[in-house]
Amino acid sequence: TRSQGASLGIGSSGINSAGFHQAKADKNSKTVLLTSMTAKQVNITTQEHTQLTGSLIAATDTGDKDGNDNGQLNLTTNSLSASSLNTTINNKSSSMGFNLALSNSKTVQKDKNGNSNKNNKNNKNGNTNKTNKTQNSTSISNVNINYTNNKHNAKTKVLATLGNGNIQIADINQSNSKSSTKLLNRDIKDTEVDIYNIASHKGLKGELDMRLLTKAGRVKIAQDIKKSGMIASAIKQILNTDRAGLKDFFNEANKLHKTDEAIKAKIANNPALAKALTDPNLTPIQKQQLAKELVGSVMVELGYKAPEVKIVANTNTNTNDNRAGHYGEDNNIYLIDDNINNTKDLTTTIGHETSHALDNQDPSINTNPQNNASKTDNEIYADNYGDDFKDYVEFASENYGNGNLASTNNRNLGNTPAERQRNTKLVERNNQ
Repeated sequence: TRSQGASLGIGSSGINSAGFHQAKADKNSKTVLLTSMTAKQVNITTQEHTQLTGSLIAATDTGDKDGNDNGQLNLTTNSLSASSLNTTINNKSSSMGFNLALSNSKTVQKDKNGNSNKNNKNNKNGNTNKTNKTQNSTSISNVNINYTNNKHNAKTKVLATLGNGNIQIADINQSNSKSSTKLLNRDIKDTEVDIYNIASHKGLKGELDMRLLTKAGRVKIAQDIKKSGMIASAIKQILNTDRAGLKDFFNEANKLHKTDEAIKAKIANNPALAKALTDPNLTPIQKQQLAKELVGSVMVELGYKAPEVKIVANTNTNTNDNRAGHYGEDNNIYLIDDNINNTKDLTTTIGHETSHALDNQDPSINTNPQNNASKTDNEIYADNYGDDFKDYVEFASENYGNGNLASTNNRNLGNTPAERQRNTKLVERNNQ
């Protein structure tokens, strides 16, 4: 048997998949069924030659379901020869497979300075010049290769079998005897012998995501992995908090998706912010601006009004209070610089307090500070959201920005007396 197949997928952007498969199978087999002559008592007399080939002669009790030999066979013959018959199986199959997935995307053409032409400009006649130019780019996203080659060869002998009883062969001891009993089997329960049974398999199976071959492709793979992690994060909120239930799964996953997209877009399109995330020597003003950019982008993307963000010093005399930030009664986010060790801490804190800011504008969330159960639940939720927020900032900085987040916070007040005075006053004013 032979078969061939081909498939083609066409999407809105063009061909996005292809496939081919070919199969071939050859079967060649010969099956021998054992011929039996049985009865409670068997009597055979012949004056000529008896040829027994791949068959059974025996005496068995009629009521014996197991077919045991009762020894009541009487065979008288001049000569006897025994030979076997062969059952053979020769099967061979082969298969081929090939799959190709394509992605066809449009990219914005950049000018000689590396800038994207995003804005339409009006000419002197008031008409709009469409300066956006796009290029279609087709790339292979993954390749699948399949190959198998299977063989099965088997051979079984069906023996000439003679049961127990009174067997008389006249010429058995004569020099010119025609008899040949070397292949005669006397066990009626075991009438077949396996000569060989060989199965072989050769296979080549490969799957290569071609995005691995380019840096941009590897970023897309990492992005896919990150997106799949949002499912786990949404489930974590449902399992760890009372405010999120199973019915909220899609809302939670969508919230994380929008948060990630807002952060990625902001960092990719704001060089100053991208640079600030990698700088350990930010002043309070710069940190405050960094936080405002991230908080504002996420709040707006989720449909809320962005709060004010203020950098403060830790004026709390309680040495056990190591909070890196808090959401104030005035609906502002406060970041306590003294308790922030690096930019990862900073972005985690920003995410945590952003969660509280979102809760404050969401009427479905109980933010009553007198309700200890809800307060604790909201803190757990904010901790989880803050961790995800930090992960999204870190990923965007490494893949769309200037690299790794700053590993320290040097709490720089400025490089000139005027700058140091300005930053000091900022912190003092925020602490009031």
